[in-house]
Amino acid sequence: MKHCGVNENDYLVVFVSSQRDALAMVGESYPFFRGNYYMTIIEEKHDRIREFAGKKQAKVVPMSESWLDLRIKGSQLSQYFRRKCKHTPKGLFAYPAAVDGIRYSMHWISEAHRNSWHVFRGWHWQCIDRIF
Repeated sequence: MKHCGVNENDYLVVFVSSQRDALAMVGESYPFFRGNYYMTIIEEKHDRIREFAGKKQAKVVPMSESWLDLRIKGSQLSQYFRRKCKHTPKGLFAYPAAVDGIRYSMHWISEAHRNSWHVFRGWHWQCIDRIF
């Protein structure tokens, strides 16, 4: 928990044998349904969550890594967070803490939570941030 920089009172750690198994476990257990969203930066070939979201008729929104750049004023990512939805939570937002050595801001977690989203955040896909 300390390695991931999270408070043990707020989070739960689950150990799995592989990234693939972790993504499948999240996809299978997240309550996707028709009308909510799955927004992801995970490459399609690695993303096991998409198949579960699609089967449950949630809208899958693949996003570009560039959307995580805080310097983009009025980014598409912020627009998706604020998008109107009659369901709460709106869905699941999945993104890595780092890609190719670039660490992304925790700002997106706050932004997602403020706009009624759950967040799946991986530290090299080993640490998960607030799944449910």
